Amino acid sequence: MKQLLPLALALALTLAGCGAPSGEALPPQPSEGVETAAPIPTLTPSAKPIPTDGPYVYTDYSKLEDNVPRPNVYERWHGEFTDHLIPSPDYGHLLPFSGSAIADEWGGEYDTYALDGLMTLEGKVVVDPVYAAVTQLCSGGDYDYGYPDTYYPAFLLSRYAGDGGGGKPGALFGAYDDVRSVLCAADGSWVTPEYRFSYAAQVYGYGVQDGAIFALRDKNVLCLLDISTGEEIFSATLEGLEDETLNSVLDSVYYGDGRITLNVPMYKYNNNVVTETHSLRCWDINGREISLPDDVDVIYGFAEGLCPARRTGGTGYAWGYLGLDGQWAISPQFTDARAFEDGVALLGSHAHTLIDHQGNILYETPTYDHCQQTGDYWYFTGYSDDLGLVLDKEGNEVNSPLLHGGRVNVLNYGWAVMENPDGSRTLAKGEKSWAVPAGWDYIWQQNVTEDTVYLSSWAYSGDDPHWAIWRPETGEAPTILPGYLDSLRTDLVTGEQYCVIADDYSASAYHITDLNGKVLFDGLKGRSQLCGGRCLTSGSDNGSRWVELRDQGGSVLFYRQWASPFE
Repeated sequence: MKQLLPLALALALTLAGCGAPSGEALPPQPSEGVETAAPIPTLTPSAKPIPTDGPYVYTDYSKLEDNVPRPNVYERWHGEFTDHLIPSPDYGHLLPFSGSAIADEWGGEYDTYALDGLMTLEGKVVVDPVYAAVTQLCSGGDYDYGYPDTYYPAFLLSRYAGDGGGGKPGALFGAYDDVRSVLCAADGSWVTPEYRFSYAAQVYGYGVQDGAIFALRDKNVLCLLDISTGEEIFSATLEGLEDETLNSVLDSVYYGDGRITLNVPMYKYNNNVVTETHSLRCWDINGREISLPDDVDVIYGFAEGLCPARRTGGTGYAWGYLGLDGQWAISPQFTDARAFEDGVALLGSHAHTLIDHQGNILYETPTYDHCQQTGDYWYFTGYSDDLGLVLDKEGNEVNSPLLHGGRVNVLNYGWAVMENPDGSRTLAKGEKSWAVPAGWDYIWQQNVTEDTVYLSSWAYSGDDPHWAIWRPETGEAPTILPGYLDSLRTDLVTGEQYCVIADDYSASAYHITDLNGKVLFDGLKGRSQLCGGRCLTSGSDNGSRWVELRDQGGSVLFYRQWASPFE
């Protein structure tokens, strides 16, 4: 599985966010001028009479699709090859697109990557495919974690600084130390110099904290960049850290409540014994360093004026919370500590405790294997049929139907679903419950909204795939629609959610609907996503790859096809 991860990440990034670098240059490229749509040739063979008697084989050649490749359809904003983002207030929101495929020095099939470029919502190329990755910053990932993404109006444009083989740009993946990125506005109106960002930021767009993101400049200068302007709002030189330790800085720094905290693990090896220590720093946003207690050896980030911290020393390990002055606000007394949210912090991994800002215990629970907050509720569950526990956000017990035992799957927006001993399922939100209609399969974590549950089944009504929109609180039966419910996704530009429906997975046939089941785009060949109401799709055919942008009327705004170097 690890061997396939680079390929999977590369393919996932073909449609990920947008961004643009400014200071790098590629080898000179010839100007390609402006490409526009060309008529697609069609063949119209002469009609032949259909035989009416005797054995025969009849072929209606007019039904065959012409094998002539589709022409590229796009225009250039600047009229010639452009290898970096030229800031302008006139582009509007930008989108990534894949261009020519490249190979690394090994030249194998799984070493193929597609370089990304940038285009406008009208399909005009602003930057040609020169980036190893174009990634829109986001809050976390609905596909990976089940939570709706919040997409931020900023992008990372990343280039591999090494040699990808034959003098071509190489792949981002597995070459983190050689990757440099720039941060830019989603509308291309500004772009920063090159920085080094965390791997999670370059690949997934994760890492935004309180409207800012960390980066390294000049190898050891820690910077905090405002994602709305690209400006440095904080910087500090990190002295005394070895190169190997600097690699982990961007994964060990936190920002919140106007405080920057650094907790970098350092390892020493002596006779096969590994000793772990932490380099701790704390600053305010103006760069003034804040001193910490001598007995603190681990810190995290501030939230609601408090920072989880661990004390070490003669009395042993214990967790408490530091205040904004860097001193103990809640004395070390707990087995662990987590960030506060809505005035409450959840402590413990099995026997859970809820505390308030003063360290007062609001609730102590028995032992549970899992705890998850969703919507207005805390759900405590076991691995099998253990009785659960449901609390509201203030720590009060809720008389939930999930308390009588069964496998519980916690969903988003306060929903949860329990599998009963007889195989039926019960849907719940707090103290309310509904029987899940028979014939429907598993309800995925991300396939819900505030008032709607989206049902899917692989064998509903025989072999005919269906999905359904169910609003249980209205008392109405589910609205059944054709196709497989693939997932709920989020428009990269507008932030609105929509449904991706698979008509035939084996044929990569999809369509897209809004949350009410209205078809927005049909006849899609490949995984697609919405960007400002347009549909961006990519796929491969007969040894070539392509990307297409269509508007809601079905007009093709952009189409680009390129050959794989291995086929």
